[in-house]
Formats: sequence, structure tokens, C-alpha cells
Amino acid sequence: MKGGDAGALMLIYRPFERNDRICVARFEGIVVEIDLRHTTLETEDKKILIPNSTLFTSTISILGCKTESHKKEKK
Repeated sequence: MKGGDAGALMLIYRPFERNDRICVARFEGIVVEIDLRHTTLETEDKKILIPNSTLFTSTISILGCKTESHKKEKK
């Protein structure tokens, strides 16, 4: 799947949102940005750019939400 197509589907289906802590393809971090080409995760010491095509075809573990209001919305 092409990056732009996967990005559009990620934005439509929203399996996670900004400030969620996720683990995918051996990477773990806080989602800080989602766009059509990639999703940016942030750790304590770096930023990780993951192509949305990887996210769309991989298992995603949602490990938690950073904000209390977001936790309530997820329930």
C-alpha cells in the first residue's frame, strides 16, 4: 500500500490519536503528529518517523493515553 493511501486510511479510521502511547514495529513512543505520509513518535531522547504504510500493515499496541480527558473519550 502506498504511503499516501495508508495515511488517508489512518486519518479516517484513527486507530490511535495524538498523545497516545503506542508500540509498533519494535518502536514505542508518544504520538506527536499524524500526517498523510508518516506518524511521528517521541521518546525521552528522540523522535521516530514511522511510514503510515508500516502502521497500516502492522500490529499496533496502544499502551496508554497521556491526558485524562482522552482516556474518558476512549471508553
